[in-house]
Parts: sequence; C-alpha cells; structure tokens
Amino acid sequence: MNTSSQTALGKISQHISGTGIKPTARSLEFVRDALIDTYGCMLIGASQAVARKTHQALINGGQITDHARACIYGTRYYANPGAAAMANAVAGHALEFDDWEVPGNTHISVVLFPAILAASCERPLSGTEAINAYLAGYETIARIGEAINLEHYDQGWHATSTIGAIGVAAAVSRLLLLDSARTTNALAIATSRALGYNAQFGSEAKPLQVGFAVEGGILAANLAATGLTGQAHMLEHDSGMVALMGHRFVERI
Repeated sequence: MNTSSQTALGKISQHISGTGIKPTARSLEFVRDALIDTYGCMLIGASQAVARKTHQALINGGQITDHARACIYGTRYYANPGAAAMANAVAGHALEFDDWEVPGNTHISVVLFPAILAASCERPLSGTEAINAYLAGYETIARIGEAINLEHYDQGWHATSTIGAIGVAAAVSRLLLLDSARTTNALAIATSRALGYNAQFGSEAKPLQVGFAVEGGILAANLAATGLTGQAHMLEHDSGMVALMGHRFVERI
C-alpha cells in the first residue's frame, strides 16, 4: 500500500486532519446559510414519494427501529446513523432545491450535513466540530472537483454522488479525529463507493445516488477508523479515479 504523504489523497488528509481548517467570518456565514437551506430541503423533501419509499424500504429492512437514535427529519422515524443520513440526503435532494458549488459541480451540503447531523446523534458535537467537519468535506470536494471536473460530469458521472462520497468520508474522518494516515485510508476506501450516473437523472434513482454517497462515505470513515486500508494513490494512479472518470492531472492538489 502506498501511504506516501505526497499522493493527492495524502496531501488532502494532512490538511483536513491537522490545523489547516480555519473558519473565517465569511465561511461561518456561508455554513450557517447552507445548514438552514439543507434543513429546509430535508423537511419538505421528507414528504416526497422518493423519500417515503426510502423510509418504507428501511422499515422493511429493519433499519428504522424504536431503539435507534439518528433522526430522519420531517418524520417520526429514527434509524442507525448511516441509514438516517442516507434517508435525509434523499429527502434533501428530492426537489433539487439544495445548494450547488463549483468547481466540484456538486450539491455539496446535502451530502455533508446529513452525515454530520447523524454523527451528532451518536455523541454531542460542538459547533466548532460540526463546522470544521463541513469545511473538511467542502475543501475535499472542491479540490478533487477542480482536478477532475467538468470532464468528469461531461462523461456522464453524477459528481454529487462520486466526489461527494469522498467528501463525506473527509467530514466524518474529521469528526472521528482520525490521523492523517487513517484519513487517507478513509478517502481511498470511499473512492470504491464513488458511483453515480447522470443517466439516472429524471428518475427517483438520482436522489438515491446522493443517499448512497452519504452512506458510503460514512462507512468508509468508520472502516478506516478500525485500521482498514486502501491505496493512497487512488486519484493519480493509471487505473485510479481520475484516469477512469476524468482527464485532468491532479498535480494541483
């Protein structure tokens, strides 16, 4: 396994696991507005058909229980954190009113906030922890998006689902206080869950892809926390994510 800090994922991990995340007054205002927007989208989206079907599937699968602690917003349901985050992401993107960013070309907050809010149901989070996790995920998505898009999107990849999964892994790694090496592994593992197609646009599978990205990113961080590893060179390798899903090189990361 290549654990070199000189890989793209290694550089990102050093930044987000160390002291590189420093909120500014402008970023704090942005995060506040993004949370309000995403929360509103989750509440109204929870009543949409795709969200209600997702809830029923989670009930049928035993993931919504009376003993779970993570809230599915806009409903009376609680689930395990991964399932709740997925359901909230599906609801948040159901009407596509959620915010959007460049250069990643993603609906960024609808992947990051459901993961962070689900984590807060496991243990209380300070505002600083939540904000730093959001910024860690945001910077990860933006950096990778800068390297891989818009060629990535133009090839037919749903960037919110693909790059978003890695961003979620970054945010949760920050919440788990993973060191640089384990954060690198989390991001590497998340590339194996980074999947979504623009061909699904116009169907209920589009918001589901966003939900899958959130669930996959959370899982990747938790797997890395146990010591599971991935290849640190998953962005720049000849058979890595950028080579297969985009055209640009990643030296700028």
